[in-house]
Amino acid sequence: MNKKRIVNIVLDIGKTNTKIFLFNTNSKIIKTYFKNFQSKKINKHVSILDTENIWIWLNKKINLILKKYGIGKLIPICHGSAIAFISNKDELLHGIIDYESNLGNLNSSYKKILPPFYETYTPLLDGGLNLGKQIFFLYKKKKEIINNTKYILNYPQYWNWKLCGKYSSEISYIGCHSHLWNFKKNTYSSLLKKMKIEKKFPKFNKAGKDLKNSFFSPKTRILNGMHDTNASYILYKKLFFNKFTLISTGTWFVIINNSAKKNSLKPNKDMLANIDIYGKILPTIRLMGGREFEILCKKFKVSRNFNLTLNKSSFSNVYSNLILPSFAMAGPFSEKKGIIKNFSKLSKKNKYLHICLYISFMINYCLDLIFSKNNITIDGALIKNKVILQILSTLRKKQNIYINSEKYGPAIGASQFFNSNKKKTFTLNKIKKFYISNIDLYYKKWLDRVKN
Repeated sequence: MNKKRIVNIVLDIGKTNTKIFLFNTNSKIIKTYFKNFQSKKINKHVSILDTENIWIWLNKKINLILKKYGIGKLIPICHGSAIAFISNKDELLHGIIDYESNLGNLNSSYKKILPPFYETYTPLLDGGLNLGKQIFFLYKKKKEIINNTKYILNYPQYWNWKLCGKYSSEISYIGCHSHLWNFKKNTYSSLLKKMKIEKKFPKFNKAGKDLKNSFFSPKTRILNGMHDTNASYILYKKLFFNKFTLISTGTWFVIINNSAKKNSLKPNKDMLANIDIYGKILPTIRLMGGREFEILCKKFKVSRNFNLTLNKSSFSNVYSNLILPSFAMAGPFSEKKGIIKNFSKLSKKNKYLHICLYISFMINYCLDLIFSKNNITIDGALIKNKVILQILSTLRKKQNIYINSEKYGPAIGASQFFNSNKKKTFTLNKIKKFYISNIDLYYKKWLDRVKN
């Protein structure tokens, strides 16, 4: 009987799609599985992630994979702002809250126990984007859940637990705009003590640590998971740059400049501190760029993959029709309501151009706010949009822009924990500069109108 070929798996659970990446022992992706899962609304204030059906699908796919391959190692990476409450009976006590839940009118009471910004370097965000606010919601509304909780698990560690039964925590996730981490003292924040939950988090393990064999196969090792943006970050940090700016894109555009100073962060601009898997503070600014792009394409009834070739004449008089922010729940202009005027008579080509200009201007503004002057690396969905990349290359004249040649930055970053001693063949592609003579004028006019 032939011995089964060994593969390693990155389980990437994003806000929109759940993905399974199969890597061979040379760290190359050989197979992918994708499936979309929608949140389920349980009342007017709360939606929960569809973890039940995600788990059913994962079971099916992993068992299918095991018929053909042996699975050596598996590591989960996940979107931010999701936590699980596990009982003494090892049961999930409450559906995992979708961070887009409004959580009712909590802000006034939550502010009373909220640590100051310069403790957590995290502003008060909308909905459930702060893990602390999610916990506070249950603390106020369903105290019995908090009382009956044995462990509070970060989302990647929830999947670790489902896969192998091991309880763990991990620094890059707990330090991601949660209000749960004290960046000055490098420990849990004062919020945990105020809600009497400081003992409900399991001990920390480093990302990638071998936790235990999986329930699926005794030969499969489950590695401690991590926050997906941080998986992207370590890829470029390890292989290419010491100082750089990462634009990690999907539903969210998360922009990290590891050269910026944490004291430059402005909480009213959706700026905050992340923390990498080694405990280093990462100044960050965020916008919901993927969501805004999708919303605008639907409004204008144009394809997200519209085929547009740029030239200088593409930009004549565009500033009279500029799109003004904002169309999502987060970002530097989240307090503003998006404005679209004088677009009804434009062609689909020009409508798409304006959408791309808007997204590019938002990114450019964020890059300026976070003092980005070093190399820029972009990964995720945005690398497929040639128009936005060309506009950005013009706006950031003095910076080199690189894209991930294999586009799956978080998964490839996480795969480094499979073969730590093996030399990587991964490459970055440098974006060729595309010069648009009047783009700075358009951007200035856009910015003036945004600020007025």
